[in-house]
Amino acid sequence: MLTLTQSNDYLVDPQRPYVYTVLPLSLHDSPIQRFAITTSLSTLYVVKASGGAYSLSAPPHTNIHNSVTSLADFGARGASSSRFLTAGRDGRVRWWYFYHDDAEVNESRIFRTPAGQPISALAASAASGLIVAGTEHQDEGLGNVSVFVWDISSTQDTPIRNYSQSHSDTITCLAFIPPIQRNGEITERFLSASTDGLVQVFDVNEADEDEAVSVTVNTGGPVNHVLPVVVFGQGVGVWSMSQDERLGFDWLEDEATGGIEGIDVREALSVDYTIGLRPVGTRDEHGGVVVLAGRNKTEEGAPCIVAAKFGRGQEAVQSELMLRLEGGHGEEVIRDLWVNDAVWEGEFEGLAAVSVGEDGMVKLWSTHDETGVRQGEDVNMGDIEERNDDEGVASREKKHKKDKVAKGDRFAPY
Repeated sequence: MLTLTQSNDYLVDPQRPYVYTVLPLSLHDSPIQRFAITTSLSTLYVVKASGGAYSLSAPPHTNIHNSVTSLADFGARGASSSRFLTAGRDGRVRWWYFYHDDAEVNESRIFRTPAGQPISALAASAASGLIVAGTEHQDEGLGNVSVFVWDISSTQDTPIRNYSQSHSDTITCLAFIPPIQRNGEITERFLSASTDGLVQVFDVNEADEDEAVSVTVNTGGPVNHVLPVVVFGQGVGVWSMSQDERLGFDWLEDEATGGIEGIDVREALSVDYTIGLRPVGTRDEHGGVVVLAGRNKTEEGAPCIVAAKFGRGQEAVQSELMLRLEGGHGEEVIRDLWVNDAVWEGEFEGLAAVSVGEDGMVKLWSTHDETGVRQGEDVNMGDIEERNDDEGVASREKKHKKDKVAKGDRFAPY
């Protein structure tokens, strides 16, 4: 496990707004690391970090949305770029870019939901030129929400798809699935997750919603985070994290069997909440996931941020503590965390991580261990075993082609 220490921090605004998200940006052949950052004041910052120093790369943009909710990259799959997107409760998606070092961040285009529906989740694929956004359900009880798709090659700012029957509560996250080739054609798919407990897989080539939804996974509880992964020789699966911090895995392929459910991450890692899910790295072919989590309740131990790898073993869930950031943001909640991809690969130089939180701070982290990443430590996972769908021990459901799902009481997030 690699332990990081804080090398620098920065208060983004004297009002101490929540800092929501941090997104890595890059320019071709530029050695400077940049990040886009959004806050609860709906301000967009682009900052640069070099040699442990932190500074604004360009003047901030204020009031970019009526309540910003999302920040997404628009680079090649798995790579940062100089293009990115923001979205908010004003029903707009704004496309931003910069072209050279210390240049101002400019707006390229604006995309709009048809009736100004508030946006709660956002994802994009540079390879296909598609943007997807999910909407927020603001009324009491359950009701239909939409997943919209825009094609950037179109001159119109209106969506080319409106999938409005597949979820009954707020869309919490969206992600594009690595494309697959079937019958000589490339299928571009993405998945959506919601507080209604469902994960839906859409084929954007299909305009009819019943035809577009190819897989429905009922996770059994509101979903906070998802990560699709490719497992070598077996197909595509999805990791999901519920709002009560339970980690699960489901296959998205007909042929694959066996999943994982019910891993209590708070108990397993001695943390209070999860921050997100990240891919393990380019060398991982087994469909693992890195769980980012935080502890801020001092009675449970010193505040910290941890990253742990979870994978599917032959008989039980395997896990390994990979990273620890001592002190975290004190008693404040960490909203987002960027970790240098090279940390997962076992070698890295320079800036290791950037965290942002509800204390209004941006923190830079570096290692005090010059030898690099040490051998991981085992996490006691108890008797959590891999689920075999054929043995009927699963309570989570995977359905190819959508069935009607009973609507219960709407989940009230804490």
